[in-house]
Amino acid sequence: MKRIGNLFEQVVSFERLYLAATNALRGKKGKSNVARFYFDLESGLIKLEEELRNGTYRPEPYGVFRIFEPKEREICSSSVRDRVVHHAICNVLEPIIEKRFIFDTYACRVGKGTHRAIERARYFMRRVMGGTSHHLTSVFLGRQVPGHDRG
Repeated sequence: MKRIGNLFEQVVSFERLYLAATNALRGKKGKSNVARFYFDLESGLIKLEEELRNGTYRPEPYGVFRIFEPKEREICSSSVRDRVVHHAICNVLEPIIEKRFIFDTYACRVGKGTHRAIERARYFMRRVMGGTSHHLTSVFLGRQVPGHDRG
């Protein structure tokens, strides 16, 4: 496999962090934690860049809350500054990794996702089963779905 250098420098550059912040904050500026981060965006990004460069950056604890629709679930969310770091990493790595995926990789990809994965699985099942619609599929979810009854 080909080694790609200079990725860390690309991730931690101020310009990359600014782009990541605009993506991470899009549509969320009305939330108080996002508004606080956005209010002092430039100095927050400079501090974040310094922490990343000198190795003192530490992710903050997740915020945990519950939702009740369509069923009760526990949600863990990253802090705003951690989401900025996530976006910065993804902005650099996604173009590199994306072209190495096979066509039928659906998780966390633009233009793919759960619904397309299900449709593709149905397509293959119809091909194998000769067009019949009666079939049974067993899928191991493991730890991918918190609270999912695996019994």
